[in-house]
Amino acid sequence: MGDQREAFLCLDYGRKRIGVAVAMPPLYIALPVGVIENQKNMKDTAKEVLILVKTRGITCVVVGNPLLLEGAVSSGSKEVFQFRDVLEDVLGFPPVLWDERLSSAEANKMLKSRDMNRKQRAKQIDSVAASLILASFLASNGYSMY
Repeated sequence: MGDQREAFLCLDYGRKRIGVAVAMPPLYIALPVGVIENQKNMKDTAKEVLILVKTRGITCVVVGNPLLLEGAVSSGSKEVFQFRDVLEDVLGFPPVLWDERLSSAEANKMLKSRDMNRKQRAKQIDSVAASLILASFLASNGYSMY
């Protein structure tokens, strides 16, 4: 990591929706960009991710790993591992798993502080959570706008 030409895509995997965030050179600010509706077939969902990767020139995909609070693998982690493997086959390179503990709770807290009602928050929480996961990943890997 640390190559200042990389472009990042982060996915906050969910059974219904996958939150999406990006960070691009030169500033590497994690920005929420929306959601992908999760398809019944993981390969179909991975193909939608591939379209984003190609159209945005993404070089690194980060996938949130929903570990338990004590750091152990969760049942959600097992599904994320399967999705990561399917993504790797479709993308042709391995996605990076990154700890996403409490990202959705933090995203909800941030959106509440903006006086958004539940319906408004529901539309944005997945992509905001993805941006928080990506910001954590970037900070831990030496990407900073400062």
